[in-house]
Amino acid sequence: MSKRTKFSVVVGAAAPRPTLNLDGDPGPDGRDKRQRLAAIVSDLVGGFIYYDRKEDEDMPRGEIEMMVARGEVSADEIIDMFASELRKALA
Repeated sequence: MSKRTKFSVVVGAAAPRPTLNLDGDPGPDGRDKRQRLAAIVSDLVGGFIYYDRKEDEDMPRGEIEMMVARGEVSADEIIDMFASELRKALA
């Protein structure tokens, strides 16, 4: 059984996206590169599940969760899709 993640949605001004500080020092927010990268990944997932779906007619908001609930695709299959694309991009 896959673990489901819940996202909080903040209405109003968008929070600034974290950026990587390439010199290795902690950024102005005090987080190291690994922590900032984790925040970026979390932001990407939020976009994939929620924000990017708002105007998408082919895959509207909530459709991914419904596909998982109906057994049409598993969270692990989606993770594998992301992993495959990431490996291609990093090659």
